[in-house]
Amino acid sequence: MIPNNYITLPTVIGRQWIEESWTIYKSKALAFSGYYLFSVIVSLGLSQLGIWGVVLAFVFDTLISLIFLFYIREVTRKSQRSFLSCAHQVYDCLPRTIIFYFYLCAINTFFIAVCAMVSFSFGFHAILEFFETGEFDFSRILVSLTLFVPLTAGFLATISMFLRTARPSVVFDKLSTRESINLSVQATWANFSPLLVYYSYLSLLIFVCFITLGLGIFVIMPVYMIGEYIIWRDMIGVDPTPPTEPMVEETSDRESLQSS
Repeated sequence: MIPNNYITLPTVIGRQWIEESWTIYKSKALAFSGYYLFSVIVSLGLSQLGIWGVVLAFVFDTLISLIFLFYIREVTRKSQRSFLSCAHQVYDCLPRTIIFYFYLCAINTFFIAVCAMVSFSFGFHAILEFFETGEFDFSRILVSLTLFVPLTAGFLATISMFLRTARPSVVFDKLSTRESINLSVQATWANFSPLLVYYSYLSLLIFVCFITLGLGIFVIMPVYMIGEYIIWRDMIGVDPTPPTEPMVEETSDRESLQSS
């Protein structure tokens, strides 16, 4: 049975998701950006080792992304656990996550293929005319490229939005890929307005990333991953796992009450 325990939230929460993601990032900025930079360097290095290197890079990226997710949960709980200390928590959910990523790759590949067929149909006719008449219409090729980029980006952004809470549901709620995807689609449809606001602000951050010649990716990607957990927590958030250690703020509050 597929759970449907999502919550419908007000539109204003979309801006609050961005603000909270940024606040959490600033609290551990060096750790978030440093480990993301490390993961990019290692992945690029592994991908240069041939087909097995690509496989290793995929597994490594999956592990690092899971550690990031667990670390983000610990940071939001005000825990003092380090990034590496969260590594042992990922192995239980690793098989489910790999299956989820295969499904996600299949979905993305299908939509990219559809976008390519729609976009390059103009260019394909131009190529056929070139072989038949010897005249090459470059404008049609240009139209194909102009259509392909925004069309593909739009489809991938839509998929990203509708599957925003799927991976945390696989990891924390131990749902199957099918259950997590169905739940994520239902929750996204019920919270379309706040998610639209969230992605509007996120688009501005991505634009800033391009202005900084891509260097902003080491800030935006951690913020994006933090947002993944926060959105899941607020929309679905049935994680039964208790904090691994007492939260700092709660401990200090109890001590102040006892002293008074």
